[in-house]
Amino acid sequence: TLHVGNRVYELSAPYSEDGTITLTDLPVGTYSVWAEKPYDAEYNYVRSAETLIDVGPGAKISNVTVRPNPYVAKTTMRVTFLLSTKATVGMKIYNVYDRRVATVKAKTLYAGTRTLKWDGVRSAALTTKLKIRLRAVDTWGRETIKWVTVRVAR
Repeated sequence: TLHVGNRVYELSAPYSEDGTITLTDLPVGTYSVWAEKPYDAEYNYVRSAETLIDVGPGAKISNVTVRPNPYVAKTTMRVTFLLSTKATVGMKIYNVYDRRVATVKAKTLYAGTRTLKWDGVRSAALTTKLKIRLRAVDTWGRETIKWVTVRVAR
């Protein structure tokens, strides 16, 4: 028997024939989950430890702006974005040949408008465009990737 919050699921047909279960009807929220199994005919139960799960979307990154745009070599780039929830956010910058130009170390940020800065020091050549990869990992380990492109001034 599987307990998810106040719901109870029997791990037999129609829910599961192989001991696995997929729940598609849980509302967004955080739930305690545990399983139990009859130990003997007296109905003594063996019960697992409770585990917390979170149902819902991970962090969202939106409203991304890059300054300066177009980017000017050897200047500080500021990438500003709206973060929907607390997450660890890092940034990698690639040229058009998919060579990594720079990495901005990930840091934990709270929800709201946030900015990551790149100092302009690079490990690969600049090209006419740069691809910026923002990666957010929320407290539950869910990963969100957001790509943006910026032109490079010549």
